[in-house]
Amino acid sequence: MKIEREQIIQAITKGLENNPAVFALWLEGADSNDILDEYSDIDIVADVKDGDEETILRKVGEILKNMGELDLEYLNPQPHPKLRYKVFHLKDTTGFLLIDVCIQSHSRNFEFTEGNKYESPKVLFDKMGVIKFSKIDEGKLKKEICESLTNLENTFFQRSKIKKYILRKKYLEAFAYYNKNVLEPLVELLRICHTPIIREYHLVHISDHLPKDKVAQVEKLYRITSLDDIAQNLEQAENMFAEAMKEAKERYCS
Repeated sequence: MKIEREQIIQAITKGLENNPAVFALWLEGADSNDILDEYSDIDIVADVKDGDEETILRKVGEILKNMGELDLEYLNPQPHPKLRYKVFHLKDTTGFLLIDVCIQSHSRNFEFTEGNKYESPKVLFDKMGVIKFSKIDEGKLKKEICESLTNLENTFFQRSKIKKYILRKKYLEAFAYYNKNVLEPLVELLRICHTPIIREYHLVHISDHLPKDKVAQVEKLYRITSLDDIAQNLEQAENMFAEAMKEAKERYCS
């Protein structure tokens, strides 16, 4: 019998809700943002008593193994010391139905940002009022973004490296610096203009976050197959960057 996503969510919820080490459980991603479709994975987060994180990760694995055979169980390294992240997949489910399990140490004391529609948890249970929201500190946000704009300008300025490798006819090097010194700073700058709270998301769901005309322009800049494509795209990228930088500075640095 085919295993459906709702069965997986219910099984994990039932298996953890009476565990005294698990304080809260919620869904993020497609389930929480109303963009669920047949290709969506499951992003599930548990807030767990410090010291029991590995135990709960193993428990989730046991719950899933009771449902069927796992053909993926991958511990994804995380830079944050109070987050553990493991990806599971049940063999008899569609290849798209990855189960991304994030275990948060309770002492992380994380708060969601009020008004950030891109991070709206779908609560499965919350025993201790773990899920909290805080208001944006507008002054702090403006200062951080203004500092980021200087860094982006300095990064974009170094695009001469691209032209150097175009002249040397070295595509791979030109491509690498085109990404580093043009595309990445441009995308972050566009996010500052349109989705400042999640400006670090880069290309994640960007097609849903930027205006359609900007999405089309960015897509064109990414569609390259040759050194000539890179060279021709530079002028458009420079114009987009200058326009977006002017808008961002007027909003955040004035």
